[in-house]
Amino acid sequence: MRLLVATRRTNGTRAWDVYTCTDGELVRPNVCARFDECARCDRLFAGATSGGVTSTATLADVPISAAELADVVRSYTVPGLDDDTIAEFVDDLLWPARQPGLTLGCVVTRTLDGGLAKRNAS
Repeated sequence: MRLLVATRRTNGTRAWDVYTCTDGELVRPNVCARFDECARCDRLFAGATSGGVTSTATLADVPISAAELADVVRSYTVPGLDDDTIAEFVDDLLWPARQPGLTLGCVVTRTLDGGLAKRNAS
């Protein structure tokens, strides 16, 4: 399954870069409740297991089934979430693979409008 995972590649090339994830962990678009105070939060990805954030991710072919992906989501979210909410989180993880122009191994960052932009690999 094609999913975004945390990567250090190209991280640190921009002033707003941050990396507190675990290399290779699944990431999803970060959602920040304090957007007015912290304008960069919505430009980050959130780690699925570490609770860290990163400004860079790479598209990888992860050997995981849809059921296993749902289990990962259940393990890092608030206990007791209903199946519809779990499905929304899973969709957040699957969303990047549906974006046009992304190839395996490309490094991406989030844009202010919620999209993805490729970064040149260094």
